[in-house]
Amino acid sequence: PAQGEGYGLWGEYFNNTELSGKPQIAQVDGNMNLWWGGSSPAPDISPQAFSARWTGTLTVPQDASYTLKISRLGECSIFLDGKRILAYRTSAEKGADAQPDSVTLNLKAGKAYGLRMEYSKRPTDVNGGFIVSFGITTGSDLAGQLERAVKLAATSDIAIVFAGVSRRFEQEGSDRLDLRLPGNQDELIRAVARANPRTIVVVNAGAPIAMPWVDEVPAILDAFYPGQDGGSAIIDILTGAVNPSGKLAVTFPKRIEDTPAFLDYPGTRESRYGEGIFVGYRYYDKRLVEPLFPFGFGLSYTTFAYGAISAPTTCTAHDEVQISLPITNTGKHRGKEVVQLYVQDVVSSLARPVRELKGFAKVDLAPGESTVVNFKLGQRAFAFYDTHHAQWIAEPGAFVIQVGSSSRDIRATANLTMTQ
Repeated sequence: PAQGEGYGLWGEYFNNTELSGKPQIAQVDGNMNLWWGGSSPAPDISPQAFSARWTGTLTVPQDASYTLKISRLGECSIFLDGKRILAYRTSAEKGADAQPDSVTLNLKAGKAYGLRMEYSKRPTDVNGGFIVSFGITTGSDLAGQLERAVKLAATSDIAIVFAGVSRRFEQEGSDRLDLRLPGNQDELIRAVARANPRTIVVVNAGAPIAMPWVDEVPAILDAFYPGQDGGSAIIDILTGAVNPSGKLAVTFPKRIEDTPAFLDYPGTRESRYGEGIFVGYRYYDKRLVEPLFPFGFGLSYTTFAYGAISAPTTCTAHDEVQISLPITNTGKHRGKEVVQLYVQDVVSSLARPVRELKGFAKVDLAPGESTVVNFKLGQRAFAFYDTHHAQWIAEPGAFVIQVGSSSRDIRATANLTMTQ
């Protein structure tokens, strides 16, 4: 086809590693974050050996210093006005070469620079998912941008800072190097919070992040990646049109050194999962490590009171144990609470977590309204897997039923003895 027009780059894909002959595909690629998994751009292109070339023009909005960055598995080069300005290669034998994966240039506003990027994947390159990402950032006037944000915050009733991690730093097939927010986001949050004590931080990230400013802001909303209508959902929560009821499905550590996998990270050609069964909250509880936010944590615009647990005091491994307790909305707003049930094996022949999540239920209550939450626990709720006998075993002895609002906020407990 004829070369396309519009935003994006003109992409040509070849069924060889030399960019030679007629391309198998020619199209406009409007998104330069290309992910092919373990496959290739098209069925008739070999996933083991192919190449691609993207061409177009680059025009910047203002005179400034710009950083051009690539991320890929294979070999990639960037040319500007016919001159190669960046080259990078990753191979199975050597890993990443010492060459940088980004270049910073002073570019002029309005000038159309000829841009070309070339990529090749050879059989000897790293196997797995194939990705090419190309991005441009400007480092211009960061001090001026921060100053304008502070002035705006100081003259506003409320300041809202949207921060987070983009897919450039957080994606399948690679690990983040640390828990910090990229760029100068921490500095921005702290500066805005100093200028306006009524600062809300909205975080968009798919995994835990470090929050060195956690005690400097009164409100944090972790939206994770909420999707295309996420903006509307966030506004509804911030304005009180909807009462938030989410709970963290992961533990947020205070620092990367506190994580269960820290001693085995980063892996080399092989990764060792040395934490065993003590992943997530199980590790933090066992090692008495205080997290930033525990597993199951989540606040609401209302409050909930937990009553006493109703449960049998004895059972056998074959019984179905009935657990119940009342929950009351003691606040002024309608809200939902995720009631979490954990089981503790007091004495075990094998190392076990301090507590293990065995059930949860979400209740929706009006102010002053109460309900009874019920759980049913079978043999597996008390058992561990014995690798020597290749079966689940529930040992007789003492157990503690714990019910709470998070793994670190246990509101009610009950003792239970399992007999033969």
